[in-house]
Amino acid sequence: MALLGAACLLGFGVWRLWPAATREGEPGNTLLARSDASVERFAELDPRASVVLERDPERPDRVQVVYAPITRGEVTFRVARQTGEWSDRVADDEVGADHVFPWPTADLKPDDVIRVTFRRGDSLGTQEWRVAEARHAIAAAPQGLYARRTLGDRKAWIGQYGGSEASETAVADALEWLARHQADDGSWSDRCLGAGSEAKCEKNAPCSGPGGPYEMALSGLALLAFQAGGHYDFNGNRYSENVRRALDWMVARQRSDGGLLGSKQDRTRRRQFYPQFMYEHGIATFALADACAVSHALGRPKNERHTEALGKALKFIEEMQHDDGGWRYTERREQPSDTSVSGWPMLALKSAREAGVSLDARQIEKVRAFFEARATGERGRTGYLNRGVHTEATTGVGMLARQFLFEEPDSPYVREAADFLAQYAEQTWPDRRSDAGRSDYYLWYNCTLAMFQAGGEAWKRWNDVVRDTIVGLQRHEGCQRGSWDPDGRWGPQGGRIYSTALAALTLEVYYRYASLSEAAKQAGGAKSDTAFPLIRRKGP
Repeated sequence: MALLGAACLLGFGVWRLWPAATREGEPGNTLLARSDASVERFAELDPRASVVLERDPERPDRVQVVYAPITRGEVTFRVARQTGEWSDRVADDEVGADHVFPWPTADLKPDDVIRVTFRRGDSLGTQEWRVAEARHAIAAAPQGLYARRTLGDRKAWIGQYGGSEASETAVADALEWLARHQADDGSWSDRCLGAGSEAKCEKNAPCSGPGGPYEMALSGLALLAFQAGGHYDFNGNRYSENVRRALDWMVARQRSDGGLLGSKQDRTRRRQFYPQFMYEHGIATFALADACAVSHALGRPKNERHTEALGKALKFIEEMQHDDGGWRYTERREQPSDTSVSGWPMLALKSAREAGVSLDARQIEKVRAFFEARATGERGRTGYLNRGVHTEATTGVGMLARQFLFEEPDSPYVREAADFLAQYAEQTWPDRRSDAGRSDYYLWYNCTLAMFQAGGEAWKRWNDVVRDTIVGLQRHEGCQRGSWDPDGRWGPQGGRIYSTALAALTLEVYYRYASLSEAAKQAGGAKSDTAFPLIRRKGP
């Protein structure tokens, strides 16, 4: 059995563990944890299995012991300390399946001994670990764009960023609904709802509003929602297995040209792509890039399958970019682009940069030129196909381009747009309620992400209206509990999975990304306005 010491973050305390059996002066390869690490491997039991000790983001007084078997067979797993023990017996039905065992640790003290034992048939392995040091002072806030996603005791601090207990409950219910309606192959699609043979609904009262056959986009949105909540394919959280299955499905479905396209392409006999192909590809690539980015941020080894698939997907984005710098419903480059479609590849490129991918600066400069050409010059608004505004969702997309891409989070353009959108929200949803004619999850998603980055009084005004409006629209009964009705703008096309994933993402904004103003302070006054630039300005 290979021995590997590690640090473990429990709540806000930092615990250092090393094998109790090591001789003085030989700490057993003790590793100090990074402040943003959520998973620390502390024991490897030959090639057959691994044990991971992980801080539980929902319960700061617990860790989750995740046991991943490699071969089949009944296993008895035990974690013990001097004053008690906890054990469980697992029959492995599936190779590689994770088994998660929560374990209370709040009362650990220096010199306590932790013993990990597992038995497979006649084989028994045991390793003791001694708590060498405990520091109970409050640790500094985690650094990095994604760190807050897995920061423990979320309900204790979410209020300072604009969230509430009600918004967190709504997110938890939404993720539970999405998990219940995931297909057996790992995807989400219109076929998951209703009364069909592939549906995952309760038979007596199935969910309505399946929407159209856009499984790649729906799977991408669901993945983004789970990952925004800190559920990654590698960290053993509640929905990590759902994320792993979805990523596996997405990678397996990728075309030879790199396209991440849905079943509508299978029915397209013409050479041209179906109209929504770049929506689907952009959203799916964004989700895949997000998965690679969080892994990269934690310093984990690359997942070669994910990295290779991301590279192919980025090449497809490059090949489909129009002459004006954006994307739309066709591969014909001479055709004009629109900001709604282009927002998804733009954010995919940003996330790919966070995953350590080198991007062609010429490609990004074309994106810059495209968005600058769609600025209306009026109150920070951004047009759709040209400078005409069909929905204020594109104003939010224009803000995001400036915040994440142009390194201008505090530009006058962004400030003007933030003030305009705050007023727009108060006028459109004055009673913090909505009906079918006024619900707009697509607008809420894009603009809330941008307004959070803008911050200030405008953000507070926007958030106070939109957060409570969305929370009030969630369903609480039957099979639809935890979801949002697809009764707003574009809801019939996207369906219930679309509206639910977007609503959840909107309510996860408080921890999905660090604010860029925070990042600038963490960077110590560096020239860039953000510690996470996609491209730097040319010149001095």
